Amino acid sequence: MKTLVETSLFNLFASYINGTGLAVSELPAAYDDFVNRLARLSLEEDLVGQLRRLNYTRIELAFMRQACNGIAEEKIAPSVQGK
Repeated sequence: MKTLVETSLFNLFASYINGTGLAVSELPAAYDDFVNRLARLSLEEDLVGQLRRLNYTRIELAFMRQACNGIAEEKIAPSVQGK
């Protein structure tokens, strides 16, 4: 199930969330790896398995988006308070 989540793209997102930064120069290669793994899904398992994997990945992406939004709000909030 975690095949798509255990990619360099998710590792980059996680490093951003953990505050170690986001290596923007690594994003294109990480995205390409993610897309290639996604394309290989159709060769590896049945449709139900693919849908489960994609749904799991969608949930993980939603969690990361919420975490990133929280980080952005924390960065904005101190600057607003300082005004």
